[in-house]
Amino acid sequence: MKAKHLAVLKKEEDELKKITLDVQQSICDLKTMLDSNNVSFISAHKSRNAEFKKLSSKVSISLPTFSPKMIISENISEMFGSLSALSTTEEHHNKVVLDEPKLITAIQTGYDELFSVTCYGEDEIWTRGRNRIMKLYNLQGILLKSVQTKSGFIPHDMSVTSAGDLVYADQDERTVNIVENKMIHETIRLKGWLPTNIFSTSCGDLLVAMYDESLELSVTLVP
Repeated sequence: MKAKHLAVLKKEEDELKKITLDVQQSICDLKTMLDSNNVSFISAHKSRNAEFKKLSSKVSISLPTFSPKMIISENISEMFGSLSALSTTEEHHNKVVLDEPKLITAIQTGYDELFSVTCYGEDEIWTRGRNRIMKLYNLQGILLKSVQTKSGFIPHDMSVTSAGDLVYADQDERTVNIVENKMIHETIRLKGWLPTNIFSTSCGDLLVAMYDESLELSVTLVP
């Protein structure tokens, strides 16, 4: 049981060490800024306090308890009692990651094949499948919205921006598109490359993975 949960603790330790180094570097930068007369350097400084607050995490461990019982069997494994399971939970941004996943609901999307889902807020998810239509469901399985790709082709990937807008990659058109107020706008058109995956960063940029005809992979951050 200890070996099973050791990886979680090691991961937490590594994350805390990285956070500590980032904080120490930030303190050094602040000390340098205080001693500097460079106005441009001072005006360009951006506080990372909000970022460090988001990086806080907490791991709690529930140690096993021993439950003794009367000796009523010659089976050694049942002779003295039993240990309960050792459980570990990780808490990030007030969210708890459980050892075992908990099924909340099952949603029937209507796709022959469901390719991927992406979260929209706390209780809604966008889905895409072998279909040109992307669908937004709540956790009760109710269809809230559907969007058809501008080209009519199947979306290759999708994500949700920090502003809550849906973005999707259209590999057939070599484009990345954003859905704003029920209108679809082309934001990126690639030349010689095909978009494969897309991810929206917290600052609003789009991380696009793509490949060319020779299958050489590339990742580009697009502001």
